[in-house]
Amino acid sequence: MFKQLNSLTDDEVWTLDVTVKSQVVCECEDERESVQKKTFAKWVNSHLMRVTCSIQDLYVDLRDGKMLIKLLEVLSGERLVRSLLTADAVLWIKYVGLVLM
Repeated sequence: MFKQLNSLTDDEVWTLDVTVKSQVVCECEDERESVQKKTFAKWVNSHLMRVTCSIQDLYVDLRDGKMLIKLLEVLSGERLVRSLLTADAVLWIKYVGLVLM
């Protein structure tokens, strides 16, 4: 069913080589992204510990802007928002916009 490696044409060997290399590159990129995500989450948590908060999932926990504001408040030493109790989508956009300013 499979051709033996020594019976492959030069084009088939080249195609196989490129395919294997691109798969290895993709795996390395995925691993690098995972390591960076973990590292950044640990850095964020090291600062959020000061206000007894933490994040579990980087994308989910930062998406509404509340933790971003808390992080910015910890890093800057200034209070930005009086209340973070509501979870309204309009406020999420406002919070994220505030952090990005």
